[in-house]
Amino acid sequence: VIKVFLDPADTGFTITDKIKEQIDRNLVAAHNNNTDKFANIAFSIPGLARFVFWLAYKLDQWGLLPRKIIDLSPFHTSMFITNLASIRTNHIYHHAYDFGTTSLVMAAGNTREVPRRTRDGEIVHDKCLPLGLVMDERIASGFYFAQAFRRMKEYLK
Repeated sequence: VIKVFLDPADTGFTITDKIKEQIDRNLVAAHNNNTDKFANIAFSIPGLARFVFWLAYKLDQWGLLPRKIIDLSPFHTSMFITNLASIRTNHIYHHAYDFGTTSLVMAAGNTREVPRRTRDGEIVHDKCLPLGLVMDERIASGFYFAQAFRRMKEYLK
């Protein structure tokens, strides 16, 4: 899991660069990022992981979770994106957690050919990237989400 921090001034190009940089850094060695290091420590002692995650859950509920933990937590993000095609499986509709701040989860799956009829009546096959999107309804109304994803669909086209 990598976590990319964005700035309001970022563009699609700078976001792409930041993501590529994080992926390249994470590919250098196994278990080299802070999230992996934290998980390795938590799971190294029997019972410690259960206590650590229970404590983190409670501190998060009370608004007392330290910034250092929030910065490395994969559950404290605006959107979680996973590419399941990398393990050769289809997209899923992942659940949103009752911990942290993740309000959107997007899972991409294997690409596939989808038939489409052209204006001339000809049938062509387009390559399609299926996405599973799950939105946490506690952060916005369904109407707002519908408008936002209608716009997102326009941008993706």
